[in-house]
Amino acid sequence: MGIKKIVLVGPYLKEVFDIEVKFFEAYGIKVIYVNYPERGLGPIAEYWDCDKDLYGPYKWVLNAADKAPDADAIFVSCMASSILDICLQLEEVVKKPVISSQSALFYGILKFLQIPDAIPAYGRALTRPRL
Repeated sequence: MGIKKIVLVGPYLKEVFDIEVKFFEAYGIKVIYVNYPERGLGPIAEYWDCDKDLYGPYKWVLNAADKAPDADAIFVSCMASSILDICLQLEEVVKKPVISSQSALFYGILKFLQIPDAIPAYGRALTRPRL
């Protein structure tokens, strides 16, 4: 996808995000902004309860996109969230790929299984060729 600079969004503590930043940067992807909960929009319980309401994570992604307009993509880190359901809508608003932990995992699984079919409802990552 040509991604070189990303924003990280999620409900994690700084120590967890620091590990993710090192991982991405080891693969040549620069993390230019991290939306730490303490720098975000409020307590995690209020804004990251995806089972009840996706508006909180939606706002976190928009906030992070505003803070780092030069990012090539936004990575939403949290396997327990339902953010995958709104990645496509978020991409339409922020005009760049929004990749969730789930979409990255599904991409890898589909590639491993050699299933090339695009899955259009969940953002750009799952519409890309995988073979």
